[in-house]
Amino acid sequence: MSRADFVEPRPFPLQATPIHVPDAVLADLRQRLASTRWPDDAGNDDGYYGIDRRYLRELVEYWHTDYDWRTAEAAINAHPHGGHFIPWEIPAEHASPVGPTGDRRIR
Repeated sequence: MSRADFVEPRPFPLQATPIHVPDAVLADLRQRLASTRWPDDAGNDDGYYGIDRRYLRELVEYWHTDYDWRTAEAAINAHPHGGHFIPWEIPAEHASPVGPTGDRRIR
């Protein structure tokens, strides 16, 4: 017998809370992204001092013009969740106990 034979499934204790970010918040984010002030990035061609400004500008431009928050929101809301986590069951044969560092590893 395995541990799974002795563990009874329990219902998810929290109510699912759909995520919906108001349009005004997304508009504010787009405005902030558009208003980004870029510092000089002299001497950081190799990223030694942090993220390369060219890459960061591309990332901000993507979030400003191309990222579709409503699509991401719908994908998140397609799963039961408590607002900040999604309760995925891991089959017992693939789960291991939490180690001393607090991480869980799937075999």
